[in-house]
Amino acid sequence: MQKPLNKTKTMFFFKNEEDFFKHIVPLNHAFRKLNQIIDFEKLAQPFNKAYSHTGSPGINSIKTLKALIIQFWEDYSDREIEKAIKENMAVRWFCEFSLNESTPNFSYFSKFRKRIGIKRIEKIFYQINRILEQHGLFSNFFTFIDSSTIITKTALWKERDKAIKKGEEKLNNFNVNKYSADKEAK
Repeated sequence: MQKPLNKTKTMFFFKNEEDFFKHIVPLNHAFRKLNQIIDFEKLAQPFNKAYSHTGSPGINSIKTLKALIIQFWEDYSDREIEKAIKENMAVRWFCEFSLNESTPNFSYFSKFRKRIGIKRIEKIFYQINRILEQHGLFSNFFTFIDSSTIITKTALWKERDKAIKKGEEKLNNFNVNKYSADKEAK
């Protein structure tokens, strides 16, 4: 008769959460580079004006700005960015959510965009693009065969909001579903 082996599980212990994230998010990760070259605190200041000073404190504006950046760059829906922040440790670290901190529900992002306004968000994203361009990480040079079909996400949000106000069911644009439709909403 064979004796069962004494199996022990190896666990990783870290002195603090930052040590954990250093292990999970490599020091050469693109998100770390972004944190080095972009002053998110300065960029998020216009968001602070839209926060109420009554009631319980909301989600830090820097966290929201970083989540919106990921959402734009990765072409995530509101539900997808909610999931990414919860499940992707690099995204969670970049958006400055601790391991035991609650993350925003998908509905938070659409409410936030509405409260802040597309113009403010657009202006901040242009600033980010300029900073990235200065560091050689972004270029405005593209080649298009037919650029008339290129539509910005902010334009789609405006178009969607206008159509919702008018009660229209179709926006006459096959790209709208890709950018603004919440596929899981009923």
